[in-house]
Amino acid sequence: GLLGHSSTGCTVYCNDIPCELCARMMINASIVKYVSFTPKYPNTNGINLLKLAGIEVAYYDRLNEEELKLHDNS
Repeated sequence: GLLGHSSTGCTVYCNDIPCELCARMMINASIVKYVSFTPKYPNTNGINLLKLAGIEVAYYDRLNEEELKLHDNS
């Protein structure tokens, strides 16, 4: 974590899915969940890396304003 603050076990909220570099940094930071709006970024390699690392991924539906799980982490 930045300035000595641990992000282990944290949830990250973001506007879209991450690029590969950002996904690798989040994996190294030991986050446990990633939440974003319904994805529009065409490259899904970052999300695939998070899933492979066992990080829970969820999407927030802008229209219904409720969190939606769109995949199975198993």
